[in-house]
Amino acid sequence: MKSLIVLSVIVIVLALVVCLVPLREEAHGVMVDYEKPLTKIVALSFGVNDYMRTDTIEEYRKVGSCGCTRKLVEVPVQVACLDIKNIDDIPGQFLVTLSGFEAGSPFSQTVILSLNASEQKTVEYQAEVIDCWDYEVIPNVKKVETGELITAQRQEIRYKRVTVLDYFLHYR
Repeated sequence: MKSLIVLSVIVIVLALVVCLVPLREEAHGVMVDYEKPLTKIVALSFGVNDYMRTDTIEEYRKVGSCGCTRKLVEVPVQVACLDIKNIDDIPGQFLVTLSGFEAGSPFSQTVILSLNASEQKTVEYQAEVIDCWDYEVIPNVKKVETGELITAQRQEIRYKRVTVLDYFLHYR
């Protein structure tokens, strides 16, 4: 009888171990909601000042009846100027194109300016006669948080402890 009691206790302990003690952890993916700030893409802020100025340059010109003599003369030239100022809080690049007509012929000049925050640089085009001119400035972009929150989902790995009995009943 004593051996039957010992055997019963052993069977009960084994049954408890099989049913209650975790054998291992099972991993499975779960989609979880979370909030993230909404962002939008905006162009860097910049200021533009366009103007014309007249300069003089020195160059050698042929003079005399045969054009054999060269003389250093001052020649007036027109300069199309475009001041670009980065008024944003981050540095960036600005693609600047000046175009127009120089003495009846078209011209175009493209420059990439790298400007720190609050920095200003000038793009110039020089010619003896500039009939008309225009410009285009294309700034870099940045991501800005809008203050709104959106709900998104991400996958998380969750672990579950599985007993020996669960393992044999459900996972084999």
